[in-house]
Amino acid sequence: MTIPLCENCTKGYRLAGDPSGEMVTLGSFKTYFRKSASSTESEPSKKAIVLFTDAFGLTMPNIQLIGDSLGQSLDVDVYVPDMFEGKPPLRHEDLVPFTPDQPGVTLSIKQKLDWAWTMLKNLPGIFMYRPDVVRKRAEAFIKALKEEKHYDRIGAAGYCLGGCGALHIATTGLVDVVVICHPGPTSRGEVSRIRTQTSWVCAEEDVWLSSANREQYEAILRAKSETQAFESHVYQGTTHGFAARPNLEIPQVKQAFEDALQQTTKWFQEKL
Repeated sequence: MTIPLCENCTKGYRLAGDPSGEMVTLGSFKTYFRKSASSTESEPSKKAIVLFTDAFGLTMPNIQLIGDSLGQSLDVDVYVPDMFEGKPPLRHEDLVPFTPDQPGVTLSIKQKLDWAWTMLKNLPGIFMYRPDVVRKRAEAFIKALKEEKHYDRIGAAGYCLGGCGALHIATTGLVDVVVICHPGPTSRGEVSRIRTQTSWVCAEEDVWLSSANREQYEAILRAKSETQAFESHVYQGTTHGFAARPNLEIPQVKQAFEDALQQTTKWFQEKL
């Protein structure tokens, strides 16, 4: 399935269309759920994919729409949990002026001051849902899913802050396949503990994942690739967030978004 794309549908780079699933409760989580097309009450889907959102949560439906695309292409159940209990730490529209869509853009002094003020105003939420909390909540959701459902295979993907959750899940052995899209704060130690197959979607310029760190991570994972499948792709002309919130007015970014979605789909298709 190809997600219908509009040319910068809204200021927040919202993808076109409306999610086709529904909100349900799983454990203590509210979660978006899209049922596999072939699933029935007597023969439910044996596979599921969990997508962890960026810091904007479910307020922008892009990740749900990406989930719909994956669900349709792969015929699996899809979950997008509310990691922030209805109160995401940031609004995308607050950050649009401070998040360049292509590499090499330098913020003015005024923009830097405005960015600092925006972060300060949102500091309580940012602290409440810092990466360590997101990692714990991601693990809690996967455990709840495994306890309530009985899937044979589970995959997970995470975007930005949700990428921290997906990376953590890859170290636990709780799922079978993971896709990590331009994650937030990471470390060599965490990468060295990865225990499952991972596919990395990386931006050319990323404040959270420098080229040097990415190359170190790739070397760590490449050393284990004979027993633990791994791939990594860097999309030129992109910055942090492009796989979740692309500026579709820029042809190179639009193409990178589509290619990253195809990379994710293919990885799950081959490994899940």
